[in-house]
Formats: sequence, structure tokens, C-alpha cells
Amino acid sequence: MRRADRPASRGLQRLGWLLVALSFPVWGASFVIPVLPLPLELPQRLGLSVSAFVASEIAFWLGVLLLGPTVLARLRRPKVHTGRSLAGRHVALLAGPVPRDARLLALCQALLREGAELLLVGECDAELPEHPRLQRLSSAEDVAALQAAGDAKLDMLINAYGLPPEGQASALALSRAWLPALAPGGVLAQLANALPPAEAQAFGSACIALQREHRQQGLTVCALQLAPAGGDPAASSDFILQALLARRRRALQGRGGQLAQLADEAWLWWQDRRAPPHRQA
Repeated sequence: MRRADRPASRGLQRLGWLLVALSFPVWGASFVIPVLPLPLELPQRLGLSVSAFVASEIAFWLGVLLLGPTVLARLRRPKVHTGRSLAGRHVALLAGPVPRDARLLALCQALLREGAELLLVGECDAELPEHPRLQRLSSAEDVAALQAAGDAKLDMLINAYGLPPEGQASALALSRAWLPALAPGGVLAQLANALPPAEAQAFGSACIALQREHRQQGLTVCALQLAPAGGDPAASSDFILQALLARRRRALQGRGGQLAQLADEAWLWWQDRRAPPHRQA
């Protein structure tokens, strides 16, 4: 791992989150100060308001920088129409038992467009033409069949077996079986359709637990909820690629503002802090 890509230390992360948290009340106060009954002239109140606004911006961005390049990258929206954003990456898509999902077909096309070496596993490839960077496997159950795709480790694994509601339970078990094929520092994306709050919480918690189990390998697990089928397939594929490149640990299509992303990062960081260290059996 390059030095610039290393996560910030725990002490710097605490300070970063503290600065980010303090920046919001200071930012809000900058709008309230001019109308407060303070014993100051209006120009003085305006000056104090501007100072609070500038201080809040400095605290926010300094806090984000202290959180490290990993968190900073998750707040940016990667470009996924360059034709090279995934060049040289080995990606496997476990397409699931439901054939001809337009979102998965669009995802395959986007992965190939961006230069990925794609291993497509499943039956949704009927409408996908042959491509020099495309290999196919008929079943995801036999992990040993991965040898047919060569010896290169996967950089990214996308599991779409959780898109049908009844497939949620088996999707994580299938991901566990495929994890040995991922290179250290790899990314696993668990896909699901938009879920009710209780089910979404369970889905996110299961993905967090899976990442904790493989923390030493540098695994990132992305819990991604897609818009329902019938929407724009290209928008869904862009959402998945952006989440993979930014290593977003939790994302809901259509909810992508920086404030929402920062809140998710803070919540995940707090969950990691509360969790006891995982011990391998």
C-alpha cells in the first residue's frame, strides 16, 4: 500500500471527526449572529458572522483531511466514463439466478467499457456479445471453477445474488466462499434492491460484520442498495462503479450528497470503534 493511501491513525481520526462535528454548530451560528441581541454594532456582528463562517469551513476541511485519503476519496464522486477508470482491474460479477436483468447487463457493458477484465458468473449474459476481456462461468457454486479464468487474483467482486429478496440469506454465504479469490485490499460489493429500514439495517450490519472478520486482509465490503428494476439501468451501473472506486461501505442509490456520505462514514467509524477485535478461529 502506498504511503499516501494509508488510513489516518486513530488519534488523527478522532481529531478529524471532532473538527468536523464542531464545524456544523459554528457554521449555523454564522447565520444567527447578525440577528442576535448582542451589545455590538451591526458591522461588528457582521464581521463576527463572517469570521465564524470562515472558521467553520477551515475546521470542516481540516477535519476531512485529517480523516485521511480513504475517507476523502469516499466524499468525491469518481469519474466512470473515462474508458480507463478500471483499466487492468480483474472483476468478477456473480450475476445471480435471475436472467436478463437490464441493470446487470448495463453493469457488464460499463465494466468492459472502463477497461476491466471481467469474469461473468451466471445466466444473465444471454444478450452480452463476446469480448476479448470477458470470460464466463455458468455457476457460482463451484469456486474451484475459478481456475478456468486464470491465476490472477480478483481486485473486485460484485455479488448480485441478493437482488431477489429471497436471495439475501445465501448471498453472503456465497461471498464468503469467493473471498479467497480476492487479492489483499480487494473490494466486495453486495447488491440489494432498496430495502425497508429494518431489513436495510440488517443488511448493512451483516456487511460490516463480514468486513471485520477480514480486516487484516484489507477487505472493503460495500453494501449497495439499488433503485428498483425498471429505472435507468445506466444510472444503476454508474452508481455501482462509483461506489466501488470510492470504496463506499454503505450507499443507497439516489442518496448521494456529501453530508449524507459524511454521516454514513461517521456512523461506520463509530461502529468500528465499539466493536471488539475479531479473532480468527
